[in-house]
Amino acid sequence: MSVSRPFVLIIATMAGAFVPAHAQRRGTLELGAFAHYSVYDTDIGLDDGTGFGGRLGWFFSDNWSIEADGGFVPTTIKATSADVDHVPVHIRFMGNVVLGSRLALVLGGGYAYNSFSNGLSASENGIGGVAGLRIRMGNRFALRGEALADYMFDQAVAADPNLHYAFQAGVSLLLGAGPRKEEAPTPPVKDTTQAKPVSPALAPVAAALVLEGVTFLPGTAKLALSAQAPLDRAIVRLRERGDLRVLIEGHTDNVGSRDANIRLSKERADAVRDYFISKGIAANRLTTVGIGPDQPIVSNDTPEGRAKNNRIQLRDQP
Repeated sequence: MSVSRPFVLIIATMAGAFVPAHAQRRGTLELGAFAHYSVYDTDIGLDDGTGFGGRLGWFFSDNWSIEADGGFVPTTIKATSADVDHVPVHIRFMGNVVLGSRLALVLGGGYAYNSFSNGLSASENGIGGVAGLRIRMGNRFALRGEALADYMFDQAVAADPNLHYAFQAGVSLLLGAGPRKEEAPTPPVKDTTQAKPVSPALAPVAAALVLEGVTFLPGTAKLALSAQAPLDRAIVRLRERGDLRVLIEGHTDNVGSRDANIRLSKERADAVRDYFISKGIAANRLTTVGIGPDQPIVSNDTPEGRAKNNRIQLRDQP
């Protein structure tokens, strides 16, 4: 089998793990169990096999983890139908790229080892890459599916290096978390204006006004269709007060990393500003800021609380 192109793909996959990513908190342990399907290099002469396995991972930062997995895959030799027991083992560095509030892309690479016994006595050493998705089902559980490619270069089983593929799908249990470093919260904007009449679209929270009903598609800065009506009601007030300058604040819950949430909250505030501008509100009257999870109005321990903390607020500016 020609291995030059697949080998480059494996290296590229491994390199992809070494990019900033955000998923779990530092100190989180990931315990997983999965079903495993192996597709062997044709040179090795084995039938594809289905088995099972488990993994243990540890997040040593919000961006990085190291994990080990192992499995058991019964298969047969194509030529003789003799049974073979295959034990694949991997030790990898992993990166996690958040795609949404519950969805993350997992990328990694590292050491790969195969042990064959029973009808075939041999072992292989090499490198492997993995790419997949983790879907959070709550604070503790997640579904995870991934594709693997292992380049075995020591030629212990066949005359040439082997390239094996595999697919895994299972469930993970996420345990514990180390303390975060103290981070200075985004300083609040001082509100020096007098109290103003509140339109039906707005409800007061401290010195700010929450745009009730303004929601976004999960994990994105794309306004939901239901957000149009409350935004239009807020625009009525902005038109009535042509001298009013407004700070648009984006806020999120605490799911995911602080940096990712601050970026998302800023993008959401920008989306509201762009909507106001599209309706004729002058751009020089609107300023945006992303505060992320730093100023919750209720606890993030429940889905309802997290929904309330994902919000847009307006503050009058002099």
